[in-house]
Amino acid sequence: VLILPMFLNPVAVGTIWYILYEPSIGPLNYFLSLVGIGQVNWLGSTSIALWSVLIADVWQWSPFIFLLVLSTLQGIPQNLIEAAEIDGASDLAILRRIKLPLIRGTIFVAAFLRAMDAFRIFPKIYVMTGGGPGQATESASIYILKTAFRFFEMGYAASMTIVMLVMLVIVYGVYLKMVRGKGVEY
Repeated sequence: VLILPMFLNPVAVGTIWYILYEPSIGPLNYFLSLVGIGQVNWLGSTSIALWSVLIADVWQWSPFIFLLVLSTLQGIPQNLIEAAEIDGASDLAILRRIKLPLIRGTIFVAAFLRAMDAFRIFPKIYVMTGGGPGQATESASIYILKTAFRFFEMGYAASMTIVMLVMLVIVYGVYLKMVRGKGVEY
């Protein structure tokens, strides 16, 4: 059940959260009204629309990050931790001096994967807000779509797509250069 959001299609996630955020019939506003707080227009307010979309995205991908970090933590040899405990290290010292340095690579990989995945947020934003209100949730993909099919500037949209692709390739190349040859020895 914990990892179920990870397996859902981004359009389904966007639809689920759109319904949850619905100002008039959404369960979130219903529970807020029970507590005495008025309705909140989660996706219609320029100040909170982006945060609302980000919450949906975090909800979908937190299980993946959790599993990555958990599997790395479980792979840390127990004898390192036992040796530190015998030497009198506190739990905080074990975390700072042993666990965090050993999982730093995994955290870096997870952050990189999420950063790359941010370029694929199009379906969720398109279903939830369409890039609005105003331009509050407009991603590069939404902007390219609007440029191509609303303003009919196909050449400009194609150019932006190529620039975005080149940027992703450069970022990926830098990532590969940083990760290549680095391993963790226990």
